[in-house]
Amino acid sequence: MHKKSKKQKRKFHMLAVLFIFPILISGGLLYSYLNIHQYDLEIKEYKIESDLVNKPIKVAVVADLHNHEYGDDNAELVTLIEQAKPDIIAVVGDIVIKDSDNTEVLDCIMNSLSGIAPTYFCLGNHELELINRNIDLRTIVENAGAVY
Repeated sequence: MHKKSKKQKRKFHMLAVLFIFPILISGGLLYSYLNIHQYDLEIKEYKIESDLVNKPIKVAVVADLHNHEYGDDNAELVTLIEQAKPDIIAVVGDIVIKDSDNTEVLDCIMNSLSGIAPTYFCLGNHELELINRNIDLRTIVENAGAVY
């Protein structure tokens, strides 16, 4: 059986450190960046033209809050949407998180948004999980004045 010399072992360890350490550091930095910016409030504007629409319509789309709030009762988000003056608001799912029965964020945001413009709600996979546990999201949405 061939034994490695101390010099060979040291060289192997040095190479492992030189290659593995930067990868681990890079991975850690990327993970930190993604966690820090996971909940950045972002507004994107798109212009879509169609012969089916005879005048411009401004639609605000809200998605993937995952029970996160931008300020108390999502005041920052609601203010940005108010300032945009949308014709309609589409809340397109994942406002709640599937691992919790908490619907307070959904209730609050639907009440706030339906006071700005006609608001329409559709289910995401997280909402479906709550419905499977017999949590009545339809009543929350409709009581807020939005369309389910």
